Amino acid sequence: MIFLLRQQNKPSVEDARRMGQLRTQVDTLTQELVRIKRQSSKIEEEIKSLQDKILEIGGDKLRAQKSKVDQIKDQIVLINERITKSQVAKSRAEKDITKFENSLAKNESELEELNNEIEKLTEEIQQKAEVAHSIRARANEAKSVFIRTNF
Repeated sequence: MIFLLRQQNKPSVEDARRMGQLRTQVDTLTQELVRIKRQSSKIEEEIKSLQDKILEIGGDKLRAQKSKVDQIKDQIVLINERITKSQVAKSRAEKDITKFENSLAKNESELEELNNEIEKLTEEIQQKAEVAHSIRARANEAKSVFIRTNF
């Protein structure tokens, strides 16, 4: 019975797999977030550089540079959306990990309570077995006295 309780207390293979996946996902998303922030920083530097060049040049070159700036701004918007999605996914994964860890702690507590109850019941069974053994011994003694007196 203790073995079954210990088995039930352990996270299931599915829970353990999911926790591993969530941890991996959090790590991956964190790395992607850092990478995306670096890209965003580089793009912002490039925008500043392009704006400075635009001010120097003018005319057709101005329109071409403006087009590049617009493209870079679009890239920044897309990267910011990816950053937001990554942060949301990371937050969700962290909450799932917390939930699984809390569940595991609760199961361990319940297992401890059940182990204590089993220990008490085992002691009670042993005491009752001793009483039963004593009663049998007295019954056998009474039986042998009865047989001796009647025969």
